[in-house]
Amino acid sequence: MSQTVQQDYRLGKFFEKYRNNFPKLLCVNLLFGIPLAVFIGVMVLITYLTGQLSIYIAALAIPLLSPFFAALTYIAKKLTVGQEIHPVQDFKKGIKDNWKYFLINSILIYIISVGLYITFSFYRIFSDVPMIMAGVIMTTIVALFFLFMEFTIPVMAVSVDLKFMQIIKNSVFLIAVGFANNIKTLLSLLFVFFILFVLIQVSVLPVIAICFLALVTLTLLPVLLVYIVVFNSYQTIEKNIIDPYIQEHGSPDEKKFDDNNSQTAVFSYDELERLSKGDPDEYVSLNGRMLKRSTVAKMAQAHKNDI
Repeated sequence: MSQTVQQDYRLGKFFEKYRNNFPKLLCVNLLFGIPLAVFIGVMVLITYLTGQLSIYIAALAIPLLSPFFAALTYIAKKLTVGQEIHPVQDFKKGIKDNWKYFLINSILIYIISVGLYITFSFYRIFSDVPMIMAGVIMTTIVALFFLFMEFTIPVMAVSVDLKFMQIIKNSVFLIAVGFANNIKTLLSLLFVFFILFVLIQVSVLPVIAICFLALVTLTLLPVLLVYIVVFNSYQTIEKNIIDPYIQEHGSPDEKKFDDNNSQTAVFSYDELERLSKGDPDEYVSLNGRMLKRSTVAKMAQAHKNDI
């Protein structure tokens, strides 16, 4: 049995936590709205001066706003696990403790996004319909693969103390084991955007639609979208990374998954040997990392040679 206090991930609990903390989340949204408004203002100015706005310039929002998304993710994670939220303090702490992870990750997202855009544009020049369809399908599959990775990477970054490459490796593994939650997250996000689209379409005047979208973005949207991702993804991380670690070592402090570049310093030979038993290609959780049993077997052998 897990030694953790299992969270309640029912839909009703999702809305209950959001409703009970709404005033605080409103404050968080307003804090995030400040850098967002500055960025949008700069983009509008560039468009006004140049007459156009390049997609490559607009996509710079990803790395430039990444520290503030770190704050949103950290607060959404606290909301998910039922911890007390202190809007200003937690916003600052989320940035201070996680900005490096999120900046590195955002640069990768920017490169991948631009690459997918260029690839999609390349396929559009073909007149052969099957070629176009094949390109669109392949681009969509690759985009979904990286999107599902991004559902868990930020959440792990604010939840467990692992090196960035370890988080990347874990995120690939979690795509499969958390596939149902990934689909649930995707559908939930699409539903929110669909509701917004409908409300904008029924607006009588364009200026009303713009004002409505600005108001929703300033007060509701950022935290809500991040909370949807975190609420669903944390279930997968808790089950496959946090719980197995706690079963082995007891409950750690938040973000204290010890990693001294030497797993053999943390585990005894007998523990490593036990974990290595079974299918060599099966993954097990070792100090917060998802490793194949074959890799654990090599670590056990290395530990044995050092004894």
